[in-house]
Amino acid sequence: APLSLVIEDHGLDGQELRLPPVVLHTLIENALTHNRFNAGVDFLLKVGASEQGHQLEFHAPRGDNQ
Repeated sequence: APLSLVIEDHGLDGQELRLPPVVLHTLIENALTHNRFNAGVDFLLKVGASEQGHQLEFHAPRGDNQ
């Protein structure tokens, strides 16, 4: 089944954000390991900036076993 990751930029305005690949790997691996998906899976990573720093939100669909 196809896997897609969409990254939405919310207010970075050209700022560079370095994110170690292991962060995304761990989030996606946990979602796939602990859920059962019968079709393609779409993940969403929302990335934003504020005066306090960067904010990341990872959204994964509920699996069939939930």
